Amino acid sequence: MSDDALEKTFKAALECHQRGDLTVAEELYGEVLRAVPAHSSSLHNLSLIYQQSGRIDEAVGLLRGLVESAPTQETLGAALESLLPVLGHIAQGLHEQGRTKEGLVTLEQVLVLGLAHPDLLLQLGSMYAALGRTEDALGAWRQTLIVSPGHRAATHNLALALAKEGRDEEALKLYAEAHERYPDDPSFVTGAGLVSARTGMLEGARHHYREAVERQPDLASAWYGLGLIERDLGQIDEARKCQEWVTRLLPEYPDGHFELAHLLLLDGDLERGFAEHEWRLRRPNVRNRSFPGPMWDGSDPAGQHMLLYGEQGAGDVIQFIRYAPLIAAQGARISVACHDSLTKLLLSVDGIERVVPFFGEPRDFDLHAPLMSLPFILRTSLDCVPSLVPYIPVPETPVPEVLKKTGELRVGVVWAGSPEHANDTRRSCRLADLQPLTGINGVRLFSLQVGSDELAERPEMGIHGLAAGITDYTHTAALIAQLDLVIAVDTSVAHLTGAMGQPVWVLLPHVCDWRWLRDRDESPWYPTARRRLLWARHSHH
Repeated sequence: MSDDALEKTFKAALECHQRGDLTVAEELYGEVLRAVPAHSSSLHNLSLIYQQSGRIDEAVGLLRGLVESAPTQETLGAALESLLPVLGHIAQGLHEQGRTKEGLVTLEQVLVLGLAHPDLLLQLGSMYAALGRTEDALGAWRQTLIVSPGHRAATHNLALALAKEGRDEEALKLYAEAHERYPDDPSFVTGAGLVSARTGMLEGARHHYREAVERQPDLASAWYGLGLIERDLGQIDEARKCQEWVTRLLPEYPDGHFELAHLLLLDGDLERGFAEHEWRLRRPNVRNRSFPGPMWDGSDPAGQHMLLYGEQGAGDVIQFIRYAPLIAAQGARISVACHDSLTKLLLSVDGIERVVPFFGEPRDFDLHAPLMSLPFILRTSLDCVPSLVPYIPVPETPVPEVLKKTGELRVGVVWAGSPEHANDTRRSCRLADLQPLTGINGVRLFSLQVGSDELAERPEMGIHGLAAGITDYTHTAALIAQLDLVIAVDTSVAHLTGAMGQPVWVLLPHVCDWRWLRDRDESPWYPTARRRLLWARHSHH
């Protein structure tokens, strides 16, 4: 076929393709390719037709035929540059349809031909990762870096996957090499910062994030990471400045507002802090609740039936249920949705008419509000925290024999919260950490700890276990009522003791949760609570 005839045939094929006459277009592209097997435009367009009609095997066959026809390397290279991206699109399309295994077969067939194209290897790794084949994914990304040293996306993917597998040294080495190769790309130092932070190397993480924001001052993700590190190092003012920058750079980024809220609240700036805290409801990991009727905005609730509902742990419910009697006093009827273990306890709170389990809420109410939004709705400031206790009444129950007065100080202890809590490694301690409390003359210790075997393993500490009789918070409250003092880490038991107006010492890490505030001994929320700094070992590494 002459050059003119070739050109005319290709143009005719293109015209048919453009007007949707794919059968004729396919035949004409085929004629061109029989004359010139590496005609890149025809290869590309014909593979598009195969892609549109889902004929994957034929697209791969087209590629195989091209390789086997063995044109010059230069001609083959030009044709492959046109054809390989299309095959990548086919594989990606299958992946997005949930047909990842089929897409994988396509890529593997291509690579079997010896065409180690870096973008296809990169994609292959991502598809292996999606199927949970981590080692295969690591191998594909490593191969990408062999074919294309310093490939940015492959470096990121490989380093992240290694870190996820706990192979932090390898991940940090990769980031360091990539940073040396691409000194102006801050993503590699932020990646190193993320790995360093996750492994507790906080000073190293701070160094990485600071370098990132120096190189790119508008990089919100680096400011956000730096803010978390400064917070964990106890530099609350610096942390707040970082998150304020994040909210300026990304005004609609919920996590930035959420972290800023906690820092403001920790400083006692409750009004601004609770306003920022409303962004928690927009975070992607929050399960959105939808209820009939409007969310309460603080207007007069008299004559209205209102549903108040918890969001997170039992401690949050106990802390903020204090607002229910205040709203009821304005003339509202109150229903509460909460954890099953709190049902009986909350029924004893003034003004609460009905308590229902989460996700079993009635639909006969007029207004609704999350309990944690009530301080914002009611514009709570440090000067007007509703701190009258007890707002959870002390149950009247028989005194267990073991708790009857003997002249000794009866002290209840709790050393751990739920291991599912996001911050549990910071707030919980081991039973052994309470060793200094044992053996004090005139003091008898009792364990209120549930879900732990540590007490049985440490009989020499002489702590009497009370957990066997605890099935819900009413039982816990009855035991607390018989104690002279509770010493607890930051858990629901600390909140419950404070809500009952009983003395409680709250054991806190160096950087504590916002609700206990910083640099003060007492709590505005619980007049009978005192904070005690037990350990700082989780704060610095």
